[in-house]
Parts: sequence; structure tokens; C-alpha cells
Amino acid sequence: MEERLSNLKKFEAEVYRCMKCGFCMYFCPVYRETYQESHVARGRNVLAMDLLEGESFDWRHLERRYSLCLTCNRCAQFCPAKVDVATITLAARADIVQQKGLPLWKKVLYRGLINRRGLFGVVLKGASRFQRLLPRTHGKIRHLPTFLSGLGKGRQIPEIAERFLRERLPEVSPPAEGVQRRMRVAYFAGCGTDYIFPEVGVKLVDFLTRQGVEVVFPKDQGCCGMPVMGSGDFALAKELADRNVAIFEKLEVDYIVTACATCGSAMKEGYLTFLADTEERRRRYEEFAKRVKD
Repeated sequence: MEERLSNLKKFEAEVYRCMKCGFCMYFCPVYRETYQESHVARGRNVLAMDLLEGESFDWRHLERRYSLCLTCNRCAQFCPAKVDVATITLAARADIVQQKGLPLWKKVLYRGLINRRGLFGVVLKGASRFQRLLPRTHGKIRHLPTFLSGLGKGRQIPEIAERFLRERLPEVSPPAEGVQRRMRVAYFAGCGTDYIFPEVGVKLVDFLTRQGVEVVFPKDQGCCGMPVMGSGDFALAKELADRNVAIFEKLEVDYIVTACATCGSAMKEGYLTFLADTEERRRRYEEFAKRVKD
């Protein structure tokens, strides 16, 4: 069983820190919707203990149990033992994916689109034309039409930008005219800023250049890998991480800045926690993480 739980085994000590007190039920947003203890942190931690002690379960059942977690770690904030539930959940998901693979739609999305930046942009450009059919609400959010509201369950859909950030920024933005250069940084945009909120990236670069910072925006950068990592596909996440690290470590910059907290978390913590499976990767990820500022 240990071979089939190679990721969960790395965090065995974290799993057994759980006191089974159930305090997490008061704060878990999923539990508030389902009222099933098997869906809360305590239930999943007990399941992880059973797995580590040799119990066998159907992998589809495990996928269902662990996929519902939002990995918001709200439970961990109030946990008396400070169990890092999100880390345990991601490790379990990775073991599940190793055994049964990803669902078809995630394979198409992650390996067919997110892993191919150019094609991903083309598809989003096409999708942006259809979004005009949806009624607009405040700001950059569009509601599903009334006849689809049952499918959306009240969700709102972010509006895809007409012009992506990579179409609005040059590769290098020098300090503003008359301002002495103080440092040189690289900018990691992330998918959300690039495709949905490009004005955030434009304003960030404008602010930095007015402070005397030269900003390099390598347009061959890709997804930080957090969506893929969060789904348990650590193999593809390593490819994305390695590619980004290789791109940015070639640049002669003082720091790597990002305006996306998710990307920052992935690059500073996620790569090292989940993907550093060799000494070479660990060394490169550590050097990379030291320069990331969000």
C-alpha cells in the first residue's frame, strides 16, 4: 500500500496530528452545504489514517471524498493542532490520480490547453466572442442567462478580456522618463491577470516603472501550475514548474514579482512542498522561490 500512497506517506506525521475533535466542522464551507462528516477535515483525515494503515478503498470513492475539499484551509486556521489539511488533501489527490488518472475533461483542459499556451489563448479568444451573449452585471462579471441559472446555481462568470496582457505589455518596460533605474525585476502574470484582469498587470508595471524599476515580462511564461497541482496531476505540474523556472532563471533580475496570490503561493511553497522530488529540482525551486515577491 505504501507504494500506492507515495505522496500521502510524505505527510504521514501531519495526518496523525489530527486530534479528531471535530472543531473543523464549525468552519468548513463544504460541511455547511452537505452536513456530512465524511466531507469535513476530520472525516478525510481519518480516511487518510485508514489508508496509511493498510485499508483498501475504491479509488472512485476516494476521489469523491477528496475532490469536494476547497483547500481553503479555513479549518486549519482554527484547528487546535494546526493540521495543514490542504497539504494532506493535495497529497491524497496526487495518489488518486496516479492510480486512476484525471477525468477526461481535466485531461483536455490541463494537458491539451493549459499546457499549450498559444492554443489556450486562441481558445479563450474564441470564447470571449460568445460571452457577449450573456447579460452583463457590474464590472467584469457576467451572469448566466435566467434559463441557465439552474446549472450555474447562482455562480458568476469572469469576463474574458478583449486584449490579453501579453498583447498590451512589451517584453521590457524601462523606468519612466527621468527616473533613475533602481532595480530590474521579472513579472509573472499568471492566467487570471493575463486573460481576465490585464488592467491589473498594466497598472502594476506602470507603478513599478514610475519607482525606477525596469520590468521584464517574458511572454513564453505559462501557468503557475496551481490548478493542475490542486487536481493532483503532479507529473504535469512538474513540467509547468520546470518550464517556468527555466525561463525565469535565465533572466538577470533582482526579483520575480506577481500580483496573483495563488501564483505566488504555488511558486514559493507549492513547488517545494509537492514537486521537488530530486535534489536538483529542490535546489532550483529554492533559488527560484527566494526571488518571488507577491
